[in-house]
Amino acid sequence: MFRRRVTVLLVVLVVVGGLTLVTAQESKKADSKERSPEDQKRIHELVDLLASGNAWPRKVQDKDGCEFLVFPKDFDWKGYRQTKEAALKLLKVGTEAIPELVAHAEDERFCCVVMGDVVAECWSVADMCSKIIRSQVEVYDYCRDETRLDCGGPTWPPRNNTGKSRSLAEWWRENQGITLLAMQTRNAEDALKSVKEHRLPRGLTKDERLAFEERRTRNLKSLKTLLVKLRKATKPEPSRFFYHFEGNENPNGGEVRIQLGK
Repeated sequence: MFRRRVTVLLVVLVVVGGLTLVTAQESKKADSKERSPEDQKRIHELVDLLASGNAWPRKVQDKDGCEFLVFPKDFDWKGYRQTKEAALKLLKVGTEAIPELVAHAEDERFCCVVMGDVVAECWSVADMCSKIIRSQVEVYDYCRDETRLDCGGPTWPPRNNTGKSRSLAEWWRENQGITLLAMQTRNAEDALKSVKEHRLPRGLTKDERLAFEERRTRNLKSLKTLLVKLRKATKPEPSRFFYHFEGNENPNGGEVRIQLGK
């Protein structure tokens, strides 16, 4: 598995649906009702469709040093397109799909290639399952440093109360009894705490320190505003999926290449 940074256009898909609306007083109760066997089977089939059935694309470099992902000529593009369709359907299912998504938290079958804000990535089924959950729970804009400087931002899965990292399964065991609105609120609270407690890295120039503090101030303001909104809300914020699926079949046959950057 490999990841490579590139400069790309951010594509945002806003997905709403499959979310049970609750009152603030009910925010400590779980959203989803017990799933029927038919629903469980449908969700299981959708998660299984996240595996495209293809091998991981190869990474190659040409004589000029440009790097590419190479899809072989026998690549199953129909199966690949199904992964996108399945992912969007799972987003619409909402929290009812989380148990099945968590169950595939270590599924390393190839899923797809996506373009995020600055990175081209090959995702496994496990990656996709995690991102589907995260897009429902983490519903705020976070200003990151263009140089990837750590500004004390959120981690995923969120750290526990003692600041230690945890697995997706551990996170779900602690959150499965509350609503999506409560999960979103708790996640925003954790992110706010992380930003507040983060210390300025050493060795920065004056300009870097100013930029760091500016981003931290913007993030604190954004998170505080969101928390006010969430604490007054009677329904969760809509899910957000910040990725664009990459790759199209070559109509003339043969290999397909995606340039990763120079």
